[in-house]
Amino acid sequence: MARVNYDAVARTYQSGRGERAQVEACRKAVAGHLPARPNGLRVLDLGAGTGIFARVWPEWGAARVIALDLARGMLAESRRIGLPAVTQPVVGRGEALPLRSASQDVAWISTVFHHLKDPAACIADLRRVLVPDGVVFLRAMYSDLDSAPGWYDVFPGGQRAYQRFTRLADLTRQFEAGGFRAHGIEKLSQATALASEVDDWVRRMRHADSFLVALTDDEVDAGLAALADVPPYTTFGRGALHIAVFRAP
Repeated sequence: MARVNYDAVARTYQSGRGERAQVEACRKAVAGHLPARPNGLRVLDLGAGTGIFARVWPEWGAARVIALDLARGMLAESRRIGLPAVTQPVVGRGEALPLRSASQDVAWISTVFHHLKDPAACIADLRRVLVPDGVVFLRAMYSDLDSAPGWYDVFPGGQRAYQRFTRLADLTRQFEAGGFRAHGIEKLSQATALASEVDDWVRRMRHADSFLVALTDDEVDAGLAALADVPPYTTFGRGALHIAVFRAP
C-alpha cells in the first residue's frame, strides 16, 4: 500500500494538519492522566512531524520535549516554523528509540502508530525508555471505533483505505503483552466541514494524508466529482479521533 513521502510534503502537511489538530481538546483529554512531576515532565513526541504538538507540550507541563521523527524534511519544517527552547528535534525510529532507559515520563504518539513496521518492537522500546508510572498517549483514528469522517464513503475504496488504520482492540492487546496497563480512552469532539472545505482539503492533502494515498487517482477523482454533486452547504463529520492511554507499571 502506498505511503506518504513525508520528506517531500512537510509544508503541505503542516498547512493541512495544523488547522485540525484539536490542540485544546487534546490538552483537556490528557490532563487527568499526567504523572505528577514538580519539576516538569520529560516528554517524547514520537513522530513529531512538523512540531504541531511539540510546540504546545511545554504549555501542558513539559520541562523537556524530544521531538523525534524519521523524516528529516518534517523536522526541518518544525525548525523553520520555530520550536520552544526546551524542545529538541531528533532523527530516529519508533522501533529503536535513541534515548536512555528510564529517561521519559510521557510518550505522545499522534496519528503515527499505523505507520510502524514493527509495533511490538516500538512498544518494547517505549517500555524501556519510560520510567515506572510513565504514560503513553496514542491519538489516532481507530478503525474498530467507527470514527471515520463522513466523507470517506463518498470516495470509492474509502472503506478499504480506512481499514489500514489501527484497531484499538489489537493495540490494547499489543500494549498489554508489552507490559503496559490500559488506562482509559478519551474521545475528542468531532467537528464538521462543508463539502467545499472537504474538496479543498483533499486537493491540498492528496499526497500528504494516509487515507488519501491509499486511494487510486481514479478513486480520488470519482470522490471529488461526487462531492461536487452534493447540495450546497452539505456538511460532513470530520471523524472522531480518540486518545488511548497506557501506563507503565
